Amino acid sequence: MNVSRWSWKRRLSAVLGVVLLAGCVVAVVLLTTGSTTEPSAAETAAIRRQIELWLTRYDISWPEQAFASKGLPQSYVDHIAARDESILAKVATDEFAAQEFETPGTYVIQAMYDSSEKVTFDCEHELMSFEYAGASGVDAQNYRVRVWYGESRGSWDPAQKKLVDTSKVDGVILYQVTMVPVGGTWKIADAKRRESVVDGDSEQYGPDTPHEPF
Repeated sequence: MNVSRWSWKRRLSAVLGVVLLAGCVVAVVLLTTGSTTEPSAAETAAIRRQIELWLTRYDISWPEQAFASKGLPQSYVDHIAARDESILAKVATDEFAAQEFETPGTYVIQAMYDSSEKVTFDCEHELMSFEYAGASGVDAQNYRVRVWYGESRGSWDPAQKKLVDTSKVDGVILYQVTMVPVGGTWKIADAKRRESVVDGDSEQYGPDTPHEPF
């Protein structure tokens, strides 16, 4: 059974609509205290690390021991919630963290299973580009970021006791993210998805393959 393009759109909308990620270029707005000049190399590296850590929040896959189950184990849901709380404490303001928690990543892969009976058994991403895009106002610093996401899915066959009918889907998300200096570090204050492109053809899976706009 092939994964429908609509299912992939739902995944991106839930996962990256929650995070408010965005098809081939992303605008990220970052704030530096009282500066309209381009951040230093050290500041830029710190900003990139925060964004990269934030993106790991969306690498969520169905636990192997639960492939035969129709629902995620509560222990796994709790584990991911604790992991997310730790990540967001490091990279997000309190207000943005609260927004992120409104739609947990585990809800997304559960919703995908409920709509397609497909288990998401692998998930990956790649930060493809990260470039300075100028200052906004007194404190804001802008960056453009391009992020690729890929997933592998399959259906559980109880007779064979393994996943069958496996497939891959991937897409590129564009974001606009606002970061502010808090307590001597950079934290995400807001994130908006600007554009998304998707590819449901497993024959051209990967960050360097073509993707079609929604």
